Amino acid sequence: MKKLCTLMFLAMLLVFAFTACTSDGNGNGGTAAEPANTPPADNAPPAETPPVAPVAQDPPSRDLGGRVITIGTWWVEECTATADPQSAPDRARWNDRRAMEERYNFTIRYVRWSDWEGVRDNIQGELLAGNDDVTIWTVEAGWFATHHGAGLFAPIPLHHFRDDDGVTWNRSVLDVSMRDGSPHAFSTDVNQFAGGVYWNMRLFEEAGLPRDLPFQLQAEGNWNWDTFTDIARRIWRDVDGTGVPAIWPIAGFANDFLALALASNGANYAIVDPATGRFVNNTNTPEFLEAITWVTSLRAEMLAFHEYDVGGEWDAHRQIFMDGLGAMQPAGNYVAGGRLRDNMTDDYGFVAFPQGPRTMGTDRHYAWVTPNFNVIPHFFSQDDIDDIMFAFSLWNRELEDDDPDDWIFANLPNHRDSRSVEETMLYFTRNADNHVMPAHFLMPGLGNVLNNNFNWRVWSPEGNEASVIVEEGQQPWNAFLDRVNEMLN
Repeated sequence: MKKLCTLMFLAMLLVFAFTACTSDGNGNGGTAAEPANTPPADNAPPAETPPVAPVAQDPPSRDLGGRVITIGTWWVEECTATADPQSAPDRARWNDRRAMEERYNFTIRYVRWSDWEGVRDNIQGELLAGNDDVTIWTVEAGWFATHHGAGLFAPIPLHHFRDDDGVTWNRSVLDVSMRDGSPHAFSTDVNQFAGGVYWNMRLFEEAGLPRDLPFQLQAEGNWNWDTFTDIARRIWRDVDGTGVPAIWPIAGFANDFLALALASNGANYAIVDPATGRFVNNTNTPEFLEAITWVTSLRAEMLAFHEYDVGGEWDAHRQIFMDGLGAMQPAGNYVAGGRLRDNMTDDYGFVAFPQGPRTMGTDRHYAWVTPNFNVIPHFFSQDDIDDIMFAFSLWNRELEDDDPDDWIFANLPNHRDSRSVEETMLYFTRNADNHVMPAHFLMPGLGNVLNNNFNWRVWSPEGNEASVIVEEGQQPWNAFLDRVNEMLN
């Protein structure tokens, strides 16, 4: 109880920060929902760039005995032997990594251990079997919480996360993974580009709209549910009279869209009671009902695509948008480089997700985000952990010539309009308060309970009245929270 209540309380601090200021993948290395107000106006300069962590000096000579540190992921294969840097900063980083590996006699390699579902479904068996082929696992927050409660991850002494070690550690991950005074997870993922909205510029023009209208609305502070809905109605076209549009105004992953809508209105599935450390139902609040009502209204007008409409698979929205048959797609920033850049003919832009009524008039566009967690299996010894963290810190240390804005140049090739990076992504990067890590991400065994009672119900072909969905979801959601709270206590 004491151990896990600490985790809960710290998670609550994150949620409290969210609710206080909102008076208002599956990832491939970024998280959806991935996942809004505008970039600062012309007369309001952006917030200062956070200071760069001090550059660490090379530590005293140490021989790691040829240790190979394997980081298991679901999306990347990478090591110094195969790296192909495309820029001068990247070449400098990889040269430094090769020098560190040679000097301290170790190797780090990222392996795509399986796909997303494979890692999610099989990591527990690997941990219980004592499989040490993977030294560090990359996991999502929900997977971490499930296995953390079972004691499957090793404690990592705090001295490995000094402010002066030249590594920018994600302090939220250290905090929420704390147990008996030691974090059980770590991350260097601190620039989180929250989910937003892509749009097809050609389809906007064909609908008589300026091709850069979302950029304009975002810059003016007028990018909200109302303007988003108005655009969707302007784009809707039913060519053959069937009631199904030839061009879908909105074509995105249903669950991502709902998550972004909830976050944009300051809504959440649950919070944590700071007095008891227990999860508390938060789906019976006005801001939650407002978000559900808006999303179901879009479905009722056939403004939002769902795979039900075409008898397709869950990811049918991807091709709809890339083929120019969908005008707007809510998704994470990673989609630009992961899919659109090489597969989409039409030009596209990227803006924050529009504000809901509870956040309109503020300077914030909120989105749910969570970094991936890095964990070390519980069966590694403390000496092993010291070696692993020593090497990992060298691998991720800041270099003397590092530019904190290098990410801008790395992302520009993924987008057709530089404003997607220089306005939207810059806004999110320099306003970390927009990023909310909600409590339900940390619930062990979350499984399909949200899908069955809220997420999939919203997109059902019939019976998707918002008040009915929320009311019907109360009993099963409360029962689930009771089970989680009982397990954790």
